[in-house]
Amino acid sequence: MVAWAGQAWAASLQNGGFETGDLTGWKTTTSGNASVRVRSDFLGWSASEGAHFALLESQSQSRGARVTLRQRFQLDAGDRVSFDYFLRSCTSCSAANDKSRLSLSGLGATLLELAGNGNDTPAGVWLSAVSLPAPAAGKYTLEFKVRIPRSDANYAQLGLDNIRAQSGGHLIPEPVTAIGLFAGVAGLAGYVRKRMAG
Repeated sequence: MVAWAGQAWAASLQNGGFETGDLTGWKTTTSGNASVRVRSDFLGWSASEGAHFALLESQSQSRGARVTLRQRFQLDAGDRVSFDYFLRSCTSCSAANDKSRLSLSGLGATLLELAGNGNDTPAGVWLSAVSLPAPAAGKYTLEFKVRIPRSDANYAQLGLDNIRAQSGGHLIPEPVTAIGLFAGVAGLAGYVRKRMAG
């Protein structure tokens, strides 16, 4: 579990739980056999909070498929962003060439960057990540991306929910389970926890 002091959530990030039932507030790009949808369940996963979550998906045998979900919003100095996620991919394929990237950046700083390649979250389990604090007030971009290289036929699904920006206070880490699903680039993985959906 990750606990926060202050519990004051920044208001500029929109629809972080996808409880509108759609992608209001988010921008998407897709190419090839890929999509972004709002779901209430998917192969053993239900929403980590509320009733809905976003699913970025490249379909089976998707050479060159790409899908991105992003939002640009205001953070104040010291703000952090957290979110829940899972990854399902073709671990039985000849090469684990599905690529996933989760990042938060702005004002020349990278506050969180996670990269995954061919590792699965156990069915029904959500992981959570927390960014480093924003160094200064300004606009930051949160981006989630799944891509399949043109050299390989593969698939991947990335689930996202409970995306929040917290203003004020400070992070109080309680015992967490670090999962080797994503590797933090340059040590910017933040805190990770594991919990069952539902």
